[in-house]
Amino acid sequence: MCYQDDFLVLLPSQAEIEHCVLRVNAELKHLGLRLNVSKLSWGRFANTAVSFLGLRYAGGSFGVDAEKEEAFRQHIKQLTSLTRKYTNQAAFIKHLNRAINGFVHYYYYCYC
Repeated sequence: MCYQDDFLVLLPSQAEIEHCVLRVNAELKHLGLRLNVSKLSWGRFANTAVSFLGLRYAGGSFGVDAEKEEAFRQHIKQLTSLTRKYTNQAAFIKHLNRAINGFVHYYYYCYC
């Protein structure tokens, strides 16, 4: 899975992971680029979770990353704050629905 310059690679064994990292690093060097080691991580999905693009992969299931879920909650709380004044209720409901639907469609395949 990739998004812009971020990649998630799933491999069955530690040896294949190490081999893949070496190959990717060699190709990047050839292009005059380098691997960002601080963002590099690996593990077993049964034991540890991996976050990628706001998604959390663990134990064979996909979920919403806790930080993204909390950010969404805060966004909805801000939109529905009692201190805000809305003159056009239909526009407010449309704006609120758009925010909720955007979140739901992005995380459609996650377990929530």
